Amino acid sequence: MYGLRIVYQNKVTVKHLKKLRKKLYRLKAEEGIEFVHGTGKRKSPLQKSIETLEQYLEKLKEYTQKLYVCGDRNSYSKTDHDATFMRMKEDAMGNGQLKAGYNIQHGVDSEYITWLTVGPQPTDTTTLIPFFKDLEEYVDDFKYKRVTADAGYESEENYAYLEKEKKEAFIKPANYEIGKKRSYQNDIGRAENMKYDPREDTYTCHNGKRLKVSKIKKEKNKDRIKNLYVSRKFNQYREEDLERITSAEGILLRVNRSIQSEGSFGDLKEDTGFRRFRYRGKANVEAQSVLLAIAHNIRKLHHKIQNGKKGTHLFALKKSA
Repeated sequence: MYGLRIVYQNKVTVKHLKKLRKKLYRLKAEEGIEFVHGTGKRKSPLQKSIETLEQYLEKLKEYTQKLYVCGDRNSYSKTDHDATFMRMKEDAMGNGQLKAGYNIQHGVDSEYITWLTVGPQPTDTTTLIPFFKDLEEYVDDFKYKRVTADAGYESEENYAYLEKEKKEAFIKPANYEIGKKRSYQNDIGRAENMKYDPREDTYTCHNGKRLKVSKIKKEKNKDRIKNLYVSRKFNQYREEDLERITSAEGILLRVNRSIQSEGSFGDLKEDTGFRRFRYRGKANVEAQSVLLAIAHNIRKLHHKIQNGKKGTHLFALKKSA
């Protein structure tokens, strides 16, 4: 149209639209077209095209800015661009509430919060590696040798990172609790309940059929055939981790994780009544989190001094009667 052509590759950018707008305005000047406005005035096709292009350009600028603010996230708050919408555990009926917030991570040692991070991640899985990188960037003369975490942190990437950094992982497997149920153990569709032949690298299903490695398809399977995805490296990590967490040391560390790590958040939420950050922006939220952590640590030190427990690190396991 109008004998104009804009060359672009995969997508149209603001730059392309501006070039087209410039050419249309040049054409307007060459043909001496005057733009008209108001009732009863008939706009020329060129004026309509330019006005439509201006609308497209403004919208593209708006969307580009929003995508820039969003970054790698799926959402952000209009009132706090650093905050991400997450499912909150605030409903009395147990329903998750979708609200803008931050993912606060506490590193707890001997009941003291030794490090914390503030991030946009909606789940805990991807917070472990940045947490330790951030910690060890500032504290370069000390490294934790053992890491205890709950099931939300289990992933092959986290296992591999901890192995590379020579840290012992005491991470509760995601299937640890559900794996105790009979329905899970009798689920014939799960790889854990099939016989594995390491020599042939095949699984044998409940019906005696051998399952071999097949190509991976990205498109949806219209035949609705069940696909089995197995990571041998992940399974190896999980088996080694399971041995550690079920040992006497692992049980002691897991019990203390529940008491100390969960207790740090319980102290802030229940004991101090803190439920909402007073400021906006990651830097401000991080500063307030640090102040809260310092207050928590001072209270812990005071309680330990009063109860004669200074120098204690782990709670002893209670012996069953």
